[in-house]
Amino acid sequence: AEYDSEWVFMDRATLRALCGLQATADVIEVKLDTTEGTEDAARRIERTAGPGFSVSDWRSMNGGLFSALVLQQTTLFLVIGLIVAVSTFNVVATLVMTVQEKKRDIGVLGTLGAEPRFFSRVFVWLGALLGGSGVIAGILFGALICWAATQFRLLSFPPGVAEIYFVSYIPFLVRPADLAAIVGFAALAILVAAWV
Repeated sequence: AEYDSEWVFMDRATLRALCGLQATADVIEVKLDTTEGTEDAARRIERTAGPGFSVSDWRSMNGGLFSALVLQQTTLFLVIGLIVAVSTFNVVATLVMTVQEKKRDIGVLGTLGAEPRFFSRVFVWLGALLGGSGVIAGILFGALICWAATQFRLLSFPPGVAEIYFVSYIPFLVRPADLAAIVGFAALAILVAAWV
């Protein structure tokens, strides 16, 4: 759609005559070996080319798509955060049931001299164990799903869409920063639920 609205195919000599172009080419495309140094390479190319030239990279040319992906990622994090918050009620319910089942044992330990802090620590540790095992299982399962979706290209685009966006499938990258945010949020929610 972007090409249809902005590009015209015509004879080069006719185009140069219509636009008064003196040079044989007015666009130079540079392909990098990796996408990691794109911004630095664009700055260096712009500095080398001088003030009469403009430089655009693949991120700026597809800015709308990437801003939509950032918005989607933020929304998805919030939705998953709500799911984790709701699942902490399962931890609370399990702990409440455990307290109800172990009332006599707690009473016996209390009469033998166990401090109230001891029981708080036990149930916080139990909640951390329950929630922590769920978080670890979820991260392992999620990483496996991401690997499989990327390896086998489970989310691929039809050829028409792939030609427009130059992307044939969606890769899933498991980044340590994302995992740390997930684990941190889940651990905080679990500890608060266990403490309550």
